Amino acid sequence: MASVMPIESKLNRRVAGEDPLDEACFLAELRLKVEGARTAAEEALARALPEWTDRLNTVCARMGR
Repeated sequence: MASVMPIESKLNRRVAGEDPLDEACFLAELRLKVEGARTAAEEALARALPEWTDRLNTVCARMGR
């Protein structure tokens, strides 16, 4: 049986020590799991920052499977 890690541990491990863009992408991924769509703010970032666009598209593609 697989062990289940509390969400707080996952958040702390994933976000700790990473740059703000990594944190934003992680939070977008977490929210996409719940809501299934990008927010207006995420769309605005995607238009303004090419690296955000690439990373968010990767997250969306993974969530769309």
